[in-house]
Amino acid sequence: MRTVYRKYICHRLLAGLAVSCCGLAAKSQELNLAYFSEWQTDFKRRANWINMLQMEGSLNISPGWSASLGTISVCKTYGGNMISDMLAYSNIEEENIAVAIDRLGVGLDKGKWSVFAGVGNVNGAFFMTPLTSLFTNSSCGIFPTISCNFSIANFPDASMGIEVQYKNNSVTANSAVYNGKGYHGFVGKDCVFRISPSSDGIFNINAVNYSKYGNNYNMGMGVHHGYSNGDEVGTQNPMQTEITENKTTEIFYWIYVEQKIIPDVCVIAQFSQCPGIQAGCRNFYGGGVAYTAKKFDVALYSCYADFIDNYEWANELTFRYVLSSRIYLQSSLHYIKNLAAEAVVGLFRMCVTI
Repeated sequence: MRTVYRKYICHRLLAGLAVSCCGLAAKSQELNLAYFSEWQTDFKRRANWINMLQMEGSLNISPGWSASLGTISVCKTYGGNMISDMLAYSNIEEENIAVAIDRLGVGLDKGKWSVFAGVGNVNGAFFMTPLTSLFTNSSCGIFPTISCNFSIANFPDASMGIEVQYKNNSVTANSAVYNGKGYHGFVGKDCVFRISPSSDGIFNINAVNYSKYGNNYNMGMGVHHGYSNGDEVGTQNPMQTEITENKTTEIFYWIYVEQKIIPDVCVIAQFSQCPGIQAGCRNFYGGGVAYTAKKFDVALYSCYADFIDNYEWANELTFRYVLSSRIYLQSSLHYIKNLAAEAVVGLFRMCVTI
């Protein structure tokens, strides 16, 4: 009888331990899914339907240490370019991609300091804020003096690298070193795990951000050593300049400001340069204003990109309505002008997060 009782107690203890471990495991991991569906039209005969699925997950493996994984999948119906734009009016439109790794690696968090090593890209760590993510024009986030000049770890591409962050109250400093070229494949020369400074070069980026009372002030600079090109987003720009034959060392820098003028209205200003580039974007200027309410946001944005042999003036009027904490609807109207095109594009987007 005592043996049976002991076995019963042992089974209860083991079951309790298993439940506790499962509870701890459940608390130590996160998984987020975001689905975007976007309809585009040039108000003539062309239309496009884009779907993107984004997954982000993290797992605490020991105190201070965590593993991260992020993937993206993109599918669109229209194979070409609706208009000859260079700055990409849709920040989710890309070629059809079954699965690409956006982030994969190990991080160490020591309070004010954090370090990440593995596959990553520049978007989330350096250029994404709630206000910039409101617009669909990709240049409202990362500047074309970076994205259009170098084939770096920029959406949908990623590359091996090391990211370091220091955060102290309202000040955040970020620094990262990546492989000089980004990829989104798994094998061959398009492998995202490729590390080849001799052929791909090296990419370094640094930023300091001060955020307080709803205002955000950001400045940064970086260096790219390797091959440069006229437009990194080749599928978006048919006027792409060929990649230069010789390696170069280019310096770029930027200043970005978000300033509240009244509680619900914020203005933004952007400036960036890559002065030594021989083929691509050397100057960029952008500005806008946004009204944010509890259930909806309305914003207007305009930017000018000065390319060596071209220019582009892009404007966006956008409206986003929040249906729930997990669903929002957004419509945007773009007016784009450059040497090859003058066009209006409309888009309607739905986003569902889990």
